[in-house]
Amino acid sequence: MKSLFCCFSQASAQNLAPSHSPTRRCITPPPIRSPTRIRAQASHWEHTHIQLPLTAPWDAEIPPSNVPRLLNGFIPRDMDDKWFIYAEDVDAQGDVLVRFCRSWTGIERLVLKVRVELDDKGGVNEDAGAKVTQMTWDGGEWNPGEDAVKEMAIQACEYILECELIVAK
Repeated sequence: MKSLFCCFSQASAQNLAPSHSPTRRCITPPPIRSPTRIRAQASHWEHTHIQLPLTAPWDAEIPPSNVPRLLNGFIPRDMDDKWFIYAEDVDAQGDVLVRFCRSWTGIERLVLKVRVELDDKGGVNEDAGAKVTQMTWDGGEWNPGEDAVKEMAIQACEYILECELIVAK
């Protein structure tokens, strides 16, 4: 993602009258909000599940260092954050459903089925990578198509969760 810089005179930055030769400094805008530090749960945001699901297989790798960020999800602070993302608990086969919901409407737009490696206690081995095996999206009124949904998933993971999805070309 490109960094944006705004240049202000030091005088205007301090809300003072500008001088004849103001010094300039660049101020970096605040970063995009960090991924959630606590694990997002379904109860953290009002939402509804997909009504007319369409499903397609998908083969996308998740590096080991990114697995915790994906599974922690994202709790929006306000409507401007646009997404509420949470992962359900892992099942006995190592499958986890990661749900992507719009923050304004609470409408679920995407579900990724992720296969994780289990540890000795049946929990997620966070030192191992994971794989997206399937995606589900709403086939009703909002249906941008499989390729657009994949791109949305890649961008949401990258920009909101700081999680890379590696897709074979």
